[in-house]
Amino acid sequence: MYCNTLYECWTSIVAGVRIGGGVGSALAQISIQDDDYWGRWFFDLSYFILITFILLNIIFGIIIDTFADLRDQKKAELKDVQEKCFICSLSKYDFDTR
Repeated sequence: MYCNTLYECWTSIVAGVRIGGGVGSALAQISIQDDDYWGRWFFDLSYFILITFILLNIIFGIIIDTFADLRDQKKAELKDVQEKCFICSLSKYDFDTR
């Protein structure tokens, strides 16, 4: 079993290594007695932070920006409907003064 102590299990969970799928299963499992355990732990943690926080926030930012653009377009269309004549495209002011 990979986790022999509570400390080993905690460090592997914090770093985002998951047994049975993804990057964690592609890399060889190491124990805390190995020389490069902490280097691997920081590598796993940095990968988890990079993917989870940075890339997902970029994707969420794009989605939020897209919805903001759609909202602005809808406001512009509503203003156009309220301020211009549907048939002749004259502004409301010009239409009322003629």
